[in-house]
Amino acid sequence: MGPFFSTFGVKYGIDYTLQSFLEAVTNDAPYEVYPSPTWSDDKWHLDQEERTFIEQENYLVIHEGDAEGKLVGGNLSTLHLLQGTEFMPSLKDCILFIEEDNEAHIHSFDRVLQSLLQLPDAASITGILIGRFQKDSNVTEAAIKRVIATKSELKNIPVIANVNFGHVQPIATIPMGVNAAVSGSGTTTTITINA
Repeated sequence: MGPFFSTFGVKYGIDYTLQSFLEAVTNDAPYEVYPSPTWSDDKWHLDQEERTFIEQENYLVIHEGDAEGKLVGGNLSTLHLLQGTEFMPSLKDCILFIEEDNEAHIHSFDRVLQSLLQLPDAASITGILIGRFQKDSNVTEAAIKRVIATKSELKNIPVIANVNFGHVQPIATIPMGVNAAVSGSGTTTTITINA
């Protein structure tokens, strides 16, 4: 999971995306997915010169803790469509990473996440990473926290939101099926991809 090919045509704010992509595809050593200093949700493809970047210091730690597991995930609605098919990946002992686009709203996020958590293997999910929502979705940090608070299945595992993947920029490359370790405490997070 990473940048679309057109993303490499971004004029400003490409450094983080490019560095993460290169680490994922050319490096066999562990690397970290750290918060970018800024993020953007503007329509860069319409105007490369008028960009708006928002400062970011940390990811959002919803549940503190440490976890290790295989990275499994992607777009939450797409995973929902795969349920019951041979193409649905196993959630056994995984760190689940999920994201949604601007068509999602907090109620659909809540329902689809709950549906996913009913799968038999979901009981062994070790941690959750949630990609940053686009502004047009109107999904706020407070709303995400409220949804996660209703999920008893997640109460004892780390949950970290606003991670640099999904439909905003810059984008980290998250390799599917690779082992990773996550840790969250206060405003401090560590996401290590053990390539």
